[in-house]
Amino acid sequence: MKVKCVFNIPGDGDLDINKNFTVYGMSIWEDSLNYLLVDDDRPNWYLAKRFEIVNPLLPLIWYFNVRMYEDCDALESIWSYKEMALDPNHYVDLIEREPEALAIFARRKEEIDEYEELRGAK
Repeated sequence: MKVKCVFNIPGDGDLDINKNFTVYGMSIWEDSLNYLLVDDDRPNWYLAKRFEIVNPLLPLIWYFNVRMYEDCDALESIWSYKEMALDPNHYVDLIEREPEALAIFARRKEEIDEYEELRGAK
């Protein structure tokens, strides 16, 4: 899946306008859809409303999961690679830049990028 940044939102990180990004995950949290993207070689979550969809085809390796967080009475839906969707610790570890989580992300990013490249060749 590819998206293009069409505007920036204060407090959500500045991205290059009109730049295309590969989406490595999507989540719905507190009524907001978010995309997991890479900017400056760092994975981060960004509000989806900043982007337009350039290519809607999802990667074949994505999983889907729903998590309930009882401590804050919140529900999260997530589509992403296996570890992101199925392991809530991976989500937190990636945000906190834990080396193991970054290594897992790098492997999954490579797989998704390879898929995107092969798909683009057709």
